[in-house]
Amino acid sequence: MKKSMTMTAVLAIAGASGLALASDFSAEFIGRIGVADAVTIDGVHHAAGQWGFEYTSARPSDTAGQFSGTRFYTFCIELQDIGNGSHDYDLGEISDAPNPVSSNGGMPYGEADMQEVNAVVAAAIRLDWIHGDLSRVAGTSPEQLAAIQGAIWAVLFDGSTVEGVGSVATWMDTLMAEAASDPTARVSGMLAMSSADSQDQLFIVPLPPAAFAGLLTLGGIAAASRIRRNRA
Repeated sequence: MKKSMTMTAVLAIAGASGLALASDFSAEFIGRIGVADAVTIDGVHHAAGQWGFEYTSARPSDTAGQFSGTRFYTFCIELQDIGNGSHDYDLGEISDAPNPVSSNGGMPYGEADMQEVNAVVAAAIRLDWIHGDLSRVAGTSPEQLAAIQGAIWAVLFDGSTVEGVGSVATWMDTLMAEAASDPTARVSGMLAMSSADSQDQLFIVPLPPAAFAGLLTLGGIAAASRIRRNRA
């Protein structure tokens, strides 16, 4: 209940701040930084790495992170192909993805999978492989980017065997060990960008300072309320 109330407050403040989390935007895939045949899923080889997109519709101009430029970079959270051309995407919780629902289990991912993805991405940030907006840190190798993608698939596809190929396997082991050191870590503003006819991806929507101030105010009210109840 506390978690649900906090998330409701966050979304309400973000909406009031002009982020428009429920709004669609359009983007087109522009390429991958990664390795071909880098990861196997149930024995089938897949290219893995970081995915680049370019906005093809209007986007908020007063925010940072993934909305700050014409291009952004991310990692996929399903195996549906990326469709050619521009596609519309909705922003929502990773737990409610993918769209359409994957054949891998036949259900949305859920809270546990969302937390595991957060732990993996947070670990990659701590290892200084990617920035907080998911963009690549200078010097990060394609194999390390492929390892991030492989680890994301590994925690999402519970019914499958996901393994790195060659050096990607070693980097995946490094990343998963780091994620295990802080399994409750969260990445600020990380959501899913979902499309019914293109591959779902991770996306960062940072809260502006005004939103954080609002959350602090709410936190102060809640704390005061608890103190009053405890004294009663």
